[in-house]
Formats: sequence, structure tokens, C-alpha cells
Amino acid sequence: MKLPDSLREQLKIPMGLLLPIGQDNKENIQKHLLNNSYIITVGDRTTEKMIEYEIIPSLQIIDGLEKRIKREFPKIGSESELKIDNPAAEITLQSIEIIKKHLR
Repeated sequence: MKLPDSLREQLKIPMGLLLPIGQDNKENIQKHLLNNSYIITVGDRTTEKMIEYEIIPSLQIIDGLEKRIKREFPKIGSESELKIDNPAAEITLQSIEIIKKHLR
């Protein structure tokens, strides 16, 4: 499924709390989390920062790119890794199915 152009601007608006740079520290993030929060990170640097803060995301959506430049994948150890080819600005049905399966 390709993201319709009509939704691009709408989906740029954060869905939830967005902490500005400088306020995105461990203590500030933790005070906004409930116990047993299911945390989903999108993006390699965001995921890496959370891991550095010892806040381990339940689901990490990463692609080995940062600002469209190849980089090392963030690692935490014994996580399950699922690899899917997913074109830019699209989400394949395979991706949706794997995310749904992981959320169960």
C-alpha cells in the first residue's frame, strides 16, 4: 500500500507527545511512561537513543539508514529480528502482517 499524497501532511503531525531536542533525556522520557508501557520506536537513531537510556522498545522499526545514509543497526542483544523489503513511502502487506503478529 502506497501512502496517498493527501495523507502525507497529516501524518507528519506527531500522534502523541513530542519532546523537543534538549528535553529528550532519560528522566523526561521516563516521567511520561506508565509501568509496563508497550514502547514502539520508529527510526534507527530514536531506537538507539532509547537503548542508550536503558528504555528497551517492545517493537523497533528500523532500516539501517539515518537521514538516508547507511549506518549500523542498533543492537541490544537477544532480540528477535525480522527482515522485510519495504519500499520508501509504502508499507507492504507482509510488513503489516508481521507487525500485527508481533503485537499479539
